[in-house]
Amino acid sequence: MLSRQFLRIRDAVKENSPNTKITFSPPYFYAAEPRWLDHPMGAESDGLIAECTRSEVMDWLLSIRKPHQRVMTTIVGRIEEGECEASTWREWYDKGCDFFGYAHGRPPHIKLPAMYDQEFEIVRQAFNEMS
Repeated sequence: MLSRQFLRIRDAVKENSPNTKITFSPPYFYAAEPRWLDHPMGAESDGLIAECTRSEVMDWLLSIRKPHQRVMTTIVGRIEEGECEASTWREWYDKGCDFFGYAHGRPPHIKLPAMYDQEFEIVRQAFNEMS
């Protein structure tokens, strides 16, 4: 079912906007999970996204990416221990990865909880080094 849906979305996008990049975020929680091996969502997406920085997942995505594909990692936001380590950004940057992260504000403000302070400082410093 996921394959059919992906292919229909891909076809609709490419038919109407051939230069648009399509990147999906399947839950790559483990490296080489059977459900994602040779799946068109991984093989034909313009990017592969890991919602973690765990080496086994990241290295696997880097090993299966096609020449046209970007690999993206979540360096901030998952609160489960060991899932997102902002301090690993340099390793993934040197391997050509892109980054994203989650920050969850608490209503009624958008002020972020203090738990993100250390990670945001790492990200701030990383972007200063990259620029």
